[in-house]
Amino acid sequence: FTFKDLEKYAHMYPSHWAGTGTLVASGGWMMASIRRDASGDNSGISYVELCKSLKTGTVALNSAGFYIPPLAVICNALLQALQLPVWLNVYITESFREAR
Repeated sequence: FTFKDLEKYAHMYPSHWAGTGTLVASGGWMMASIRRDASGDNSGISYVELCKSLKTGTVALNSAGFYIPPLAVICNALLQALQLPVWLNVYITESFREAR
């Protein structure tokens, strides 16, 4: 699974599941939605949106195996082999990014 795949399939992933790690005042962190407006727009994310979000930190695509076909194939193969449900998350971090 590569960035070319992300470019091709990002629009299939619901924006309300996509998030970035965000620091909170108490010193911890939480996942914040990529779309921080309250419009209720849950359409798929765009590849451009995803790439812009990488500038703020790691992007998480939770349950990506339910929405992105090549990842669904992996989940299905594991389901068949293990006879257990599989939830596949994807975490994307910009190259050469250092933890702060």
